[in-house]
Amino acid sequence: SFNNQGPIKGSILTYPGAKIENGVIYYIHGGGFFLGFPEMGYAMLCVMAQYLGMIAVAIDYHYCPEISIPQQVDECIIGYKYILNELKVSPKKVFITGGSAGGGLVLLTLQKLNKVGLAQP
Repeated sequence: SFNNQGPIKGSILTYPGAKIENGVIYYIHGGGFFLGFPEMGYAMLCVMAQYLGMIAVAIDYHYCPEISIPQQVDECIIGYKYILNELKVSPKKVFITGGSAGGGLVLLTLQKLNKVGLAQP
């Protein structure tokens, strides 16, 4: 955690027909970098997960101004590494998406993955 903000939280969502073997939808919520919550995207994730047969992982990153946007990106990277290392999902089976500010964090996360040499989803 950054600035003693506590652990990064997230949710693993499963829906009828969704299997981790099919992959993971990694969702980063919006909210202008300073508010919002993963549940904002649950309805969309439910439809996507059932259609694609994938489970969903939604990260609840810490907000500005307590941490900076680059630190939020680092938290999104930690969430991605959790999917790869703990859930044992191949990067080829990770679909990363986000809404509004979460979409911006998706792009920044992809840039950082490239910069540090981690496999892209």
